[in-house]
Amino acid sequence: MPGVSGGYGDWPRLVDLFPWQHAGAQWKRTWPIGETPKLLERRWRALLQADDRAAAFRETEAWTIARPGADLLAGTPLPPLASLTADAPRPPIARIAWRSLDRRWCLADGRLGDRLRPALWRAHGPSQVYLTTLLSSGLSRGPAVMACAEVPDLHHFRGSFGDKGVIPLWRDRAATQANVTRGITSVLEDMFSRTVTAEELFAYVYGCLGHPGYVESLREELAEPGPRVPLTRDERLFRRCAAVGAKLLGLHTYRVRSREGSARCVAPVRAMPEKFSYVDEVLTVGDGIFAPVSAEVWGYEVSGLKVVQSWLAGRMLQRSGRTSSPLDALRPGAWSEVLTQELLELLWVLERSLVLHRAQALLLAEIVGGELVSGNALPAPSEEERLEPRAASR
Repeated sequence: MPGVSGGYGDWPRLVDLFPWQHAGAQWKRTWPIGETPKLLERRWRALLQADDRAAAFRETEAWTIARPGADLLAGTPLPPLASLTADAPRPPIARIAWRSLDRRWCLADGRLGDRLRPALWRAHGPSQVYLTTLLSSGLSRGPAVMACAEVPDLHHFRGSFGDKGVIPLWRDRAATQANVTRGITSVLEDMFSRTVTAEELFAYVYGCLGHPGYVESLREELAEPGPRVPLTRDERLFRRCAAVGAKLLGLHTYRVRSREGSARCVAPVRAMPEKFSYVDEVLTVGDGIFAPVSAEVWGYEVSGLKVVQSWLAGRMLQRSGRTSSPLDALRPGAWSEVLTQELLELLWVLERSLVLHRAQALLLAEIVGGELVSGNALPAPSEEERLEPRAASR
């Protein structure tokens, strides 16, 4: 980007604004994650009824059916899977953020995954929102950060190379302790002569980084892993960017229902699809047809992850990716109206995102062309702020 060379290194690092970062949840097995709650109910029953429960579970050296665990939502202790009867009650089912803009369901049971990140679940609540990104490897085409409102998978951002790239807005479930370095909002308040909340700063950052224009204009600078934030001194620009970022956050977290876009289900999906294809703005899913779907929506990318294609590949009769257990062979028996609606909502979210991205690119150019706050002028995070919240904060 013209005028940025020599200044980018002075911008505050994303991880210095929001000092607690965490790795996303990692099950080390795929069967506890599914497209529908009903599918997970079937897999749970099949696990308990299996002749070889250890093989069905897919034990690892560190994680076996002999280990006790805890309910991820309530924190209550749970006995080892090996001790359960065939009719033992199913653990709670919760939404997770599987991939960018792709929400799935999981059995929220600490016995079922090797590294499920209890700290994230303890801090998860109705007001929580997360950014995900890559902090130790390079970014490529697409937004530099993506948002979600559910506990993210380790590879949420782009489907691979996951690291400690999950950044929660809040350090506690009640949303009373912001994950913002102490004193930063005070600096902004003094500069703007008004109140600045943690939510507004989070939205501003999403407005700046949550679009392809950021990566496109800073490709050389981003050779150094870990994005930086151009923090404007102009209150008007800050407010405008935060407003756009808030709209995008609402869309990408699915907390604000996207108004209907152009895409329609022209012909219903009647059977569980085995394949999908795209030609000339027509998306064919099994025997169903969705149109018009623009090439920009179809090709929407997050550092190599093709969002629509990834979403669909995980919902075919034979889903993409590796299998970890015989339980993976249990698949939804039919395509549902819920899946059709979720696909339409994804397409509409992307349609609206593309409109907002154009506004974001223009705002970014204005911001970096103006006066910016140096990272050295902001308070540095303390060691305590970088640590995950203590269990007592639950």
